[in-house]
Amino acid sequence: MITSRGKDDISKRMEESTSLPKKLCDTVANAIEAREDEIRKSVIRQTTNLFSSTHLCDFDWSVRVALATENVSKTKEKLLILTLYLMEVDGTKKEHVMEFTNDEFKTFLGEMGKIQTSAQKLVV
Repeated sequence: MITSRGKDDISKRMEESTSLPKKLCDTVANAIEAREDEIRKSVIRQTTNLFSSTHLCDFDWSVRVALATENVSKTKEKLLILTLYLMEVDGTKKEHVMEFTNDEFKTFLGEMGKIQTSAQKLVV
């Protein structure tokens, strides 16, 4: 949170770097203090958007059993088919299909858990 000292510092820095009157700088500093939480969240959201213009809008999954492969005639390996539907900023949709074995899926979930933990630390 912005303290009164921080508010005074904002006002002082604005006075020094602009030609605005002290009263207006104080008013702006008060407005910044009042909306600090909203400003912080907006900055985080805008910064995140700089790195990625694509977001997940939907997904679908299915489980299949591979009975044979090119190298092995009898496999019976379970596969997870995960389809991600992604939306670009311009509104175009992309479909990304991934196929996981059981071990690959466990690794994928572990990585997603790490990402979620990191993202939660960013949320204010």
